[in-house]
Amino acid sequence: MINVHQDAPAGLPATRLSAHARLLAIVVLVGLTIALVAPRATPVVLPLVILPIVALASMAGYRLSFPSPSPVALALGAFTGYLAINAMWAVNPWQGLSRAVLCGLIVALGTLTAIVLPKISSEHAARVSEAVLIGVALAAGYLAVEILAGQPIRRFFLSLFPVLQPSPKHMVTADGWVTQLNLYTLNRNLGLLNLMLWPTLLIARSYFSMSIGRIVGLGLLSVAAVGIFSSEHESSMLALAVGCLVFVGMTFATSTMRKVVLALWVAATLLVVPFADIAHDAGLHQAGWLPQTARNRIILWSVTADRLQQAPILGIGIDSTKPLDEEAAASAPREPGDAYAQRTGRHAHNIFMQTWYELGAAGAFLLLIVGIAALRVLSRLPEIQQPFAYAGFVSAMVIASFTWGMWQPWFMCAFGLWAVLWLIALDAARRKHKQP
Repeated sequence: MINVHQDAPAGLPATRLSAHARLLAIVVLVGLTIALVAPRATPVVLPLVILPIVALASMAGYRLSFPSPSPVALALGAFTGYLAINAMWAVNPWQGLSRAVLCGLIVALGTLTAIVLPKISSEHAARVSEAVLIGVALAAGYLAVEILAGQPIRRFFLSLFPVLQPSPKHMVTADGWVTQLNLYTLNRNLGLLNLMLWPTLLIARSYFSMSIGRIVGLGLLSVAAVGIFSSEHESSMLALAVGCLVFVGMTFATSTMRKVVLALWVAATLLVVPFADIAHDAGLHQAGWLPQTARNRIILWSVTADRLQQAPILGIGIDSTKPLDEEAAASAPREPGDAYAQRTGRHAHNIFMQTWYELGAAGAFLLLIVGIAALRVLSRLPEIQQPFAYAGFVSAMVIASFTWGMWQPWFMCAFGLWAVLWLIALDAARRKHKQP
C-alpha cells in the first residue's frame, strides 16, 4: 500500500492548482460518461478517473511512502496471487496470467486512490465529486432517453461510423443507415449504471444540504429506474430493486440487515453449488414463469456444478471455461423439454460459480475472505452512510451473480471503477462529517 505525506514547500501556486483541478475534474467527468455510454472502454476509463486524483496530490507537493497494508488489501493481494499461480494449469496459461496481472493492476490502482484521495484539499475533492455526480446523472438521463425513444442517438452515431457497428444480428440497416438496434445491446450500460448509482447517491447526499440532497438523489434514482425498468435487462432490474430493499432495511433495521447481507455473501460464495443443484432438481429450468435466460442459466449452472468434481480443490484454471465449452459444444446433448444444451456456456454468468469451477475451493475461500473484509469495513462506517454502502454492495452482488464472465476485461475494470467511486463517495461523506 502507498501512503502520502504533505511537503509544504513544494507544489504549484493555489491559483494554478485550482485551474488544474477544474481541468482534471473534467477528465474524470468525461471518463465516467464514456464508460457509461461505451462500457467496453472501462479499461481505458479506469486510469482516466484515477490519474487526475493522483496528479492533484502530486502537484500539491506530496511524496509517497509504503505503510502496512489494510486487511482488504491483504485479502485482495492473496486472491490475486492465487490467480497467478492458478494460471499455471489453465487451458491457456498466458491468457490466464494476463487476467491475473490485470486484476493486480486494478487492485494497485485502487489502493493508490485510497491513500492519495484523502490528502488532496477539500476544494479539489469537491471538484472530483461534482464530476462524478454530473457524469453519472448525464449518462443516466442519456440511457433513459435512448431506451424510451428507440436509441436514436446510438443509431445515428453508428450509421456515421460503421466500423463501430455491432454484429448484424443485433441491428437492422437500410440504405447504409442503422434503423433498429436491439434493446439488449444496452445491457452492459445498465449493469455499469447499477454499479455507479449507489456511490453517486451518497455523493449527492454529502455534497448538498439534506433537503436538496434528497431531492437530487431521488431524481437520479428515478431517472435510472425509468431507464432500467424500460429495458430488457432483468438482472439490472433485480439489482436495483434489491438494492432499494436493502437501503430501506438498513435504514430501519440496521443490525439485522447487516447480518442478512453477511449471510448472503457467505451463502453465495460457499453454497452456490448446492443451490444450483436444488434449482435444477426442482425443475426451475422448465418453469414457464421464469425468463428464458434465467432457465438457461439454471441448466448451465447445474452442468457446471456437476463438473466441479474434475478439480474441486484447485479448479480447472483461470479463464478455462470458454475453450473447454467450445470444444464440447458440438456434441453436447439436450434433455427433453430443455431449451439449452447440457453445457457450461462460455462462462457461468455467475462469478461465484465460475470461481468454484475455475479456481476451486481454494479460490472460493479467498473470495469469501475478500467479501468479509469489505463488509467489516462497511459495518464501521457512520450510520448515515451504511444504507448506501450496503445497498451498493448487494446491488453489485446481483450484477455479479447473473450477468457476465468474471474475466472479461471490461467487467473487471467496471468493478474497479465501482470501487474507486466508493472511495470518492466515502471521502466526500467523511469531509462533510468533519465540517463544523
